Amino acid sequence: MERTESKKREPLLRIAKRGSIARWKAWLIRAAAIIAAMICCGIVSFFITKGSPLKVYEVMFDGAFGTERRIWALLQNLAILLCISVAVTPAFKMRFWNRSLCCSSSWRCQA
Repeated sequence: MERTESKKREPLLRIAKRGSIARWKAWLIRAAAIIAAMICCGIVSFFITKGSPLKVYEVMFDGAFGTERRIWALLQNLAILLCISVAVTPAFKMRFWNRSLCCSSSWRCQA
């Protein structure tokens, strides 16, 4: 079996952290991202429900914070998700995941 050299693949998008950006610019970028996400979700919800996107956001807010019981349920779900993310973070930092999936189609894993 002839072994061919594989070329190193370049990523489609390259993300690099900028070292020096003003604090107000960083917060402006974050705020713009949140507003853009809400606009995109509003457009999608409009096409799905044929209703007002503001009404959809109102119902979502009321569903999460409408009563004291809903707030406690929200905090409980939030705590569970945070605990899971803290538990899984070391595995991703160590790159410790099941490699059998990448090796199942070939005789030797190329990583």
